[in-house]
Amino acid sequence: MLRDSIKSAQVAAMKEGDKTRLAAIRLILAKIKDRDIELRTGNAPDDDDALVIDVLQKMAKQRRESIQMYKDGGRTELAEAEATELAVI
Repeated sequence: MLRDSIKSAQVAAMKEGDKTRLAAIRLILAKIKDRDIELRTGNAPDDDDALVIDVLQKMAKQRRESIQMYKDGGRTELAEAEATELAVI
């Protein structure tokens, strides 16, 4: 399952001391947890991987939009930070 592989990636990032990757993975896990809580009131999908893929696609889209806005605004350092997160996602 994707959720398990993300959790194992979190452990690997902690062991390696890769703080930027660890922060991005923690953000991914938080978004997945938010979606789980959101779906408690509704119908949860049968396929957990589909839920995780949907969360990752939305996060990637947000990062791409943010990168474009930062580049248009001349904030290259923020665009690079978003690009780093996008690479992890």
